[in-house]
Amino acid sequence: MNESRKNMIVDDLLLRYPKGARRKLTKFDYNIDEKYDYARQTHVKLVSCSSTNQYWGWSKEDLFDLNFKNSDQVEGYVKNRWFKDAITHRGGYGSKRSTLTRRTRRIWERIKPAIDAVKEEGAGGVYKIKASSYSGTSFGHIYASSKARAESIASVMFFHVLTEADQRSGGSPITATLVSRKDIDYVMKANAKFFKVMAEEISRSEKRVKNLQEKVILDKEKLSLMRDLQAELVNSALNKE
Repeated sequence: MNESRKNMIVDDLLLRYPKGARRKLTKFDYNIDEKYDYARQTHVKLVSCSSTNQYWGWSKEDLFDLNFKNSDQVEGYVKNRWFKDAITHRGGYGSKRSTLTRRTRRIWERIKPAIDAVKEEGAGGVYKIKASSYSGTSFGHIYASSKARAESIASVMFFHVLTEADQRSGGSPITATLVSRKDIDYVMKANAKFFKVMAEEISRSEKRVKNLQEKVILDKEKLSLMRDLQAELVNSALNKE
């Protein structure tokens, strides 16, 4: 998705009553409830999608392709687009924090159900592969036609390198999470970062192993010297007797 289309969708989602992809929706296409907000001491209107308008007039794939993984990424986008040079820390004269927070919350709350739905259905695209255990060993990204296919491929390829903790997690030891509906080129870019991180981790591990090996050699030498010294002291004491 190019930046102009992304901005257009976000602008629409920020409206109280988004018009949708066809620009035809009005307030009468939404459910409107009212509740009392004790913090603001006033009644506020709550707008939600109807059964015939599930994702604010857009397809769930459109909202997924905005490529926001969490609210922090949404906040980064909002800040960069509208408040790049503004004060956005909490409190303080002239701070735009409340506006930044309000826009971030509205966007994320409106797109999250669509993101979850696309992930659950598991369309064709790029999947992040990781172990199902709590620690979740990561195995990079692969392209697959479905979530089931991604997990099947990953299980065959990576099962023999799972840790005991990974294999004791119960259920499928490997999970695949859809991160993009882009093509194989995205996999190459995503894995380039993953490979770099893995290479750096291997280098650090090798350094730790080398340091441990050197420590073992030194400790063995110290132990040998201490034993020799003790033997000499014992012999010296015996000779004096």
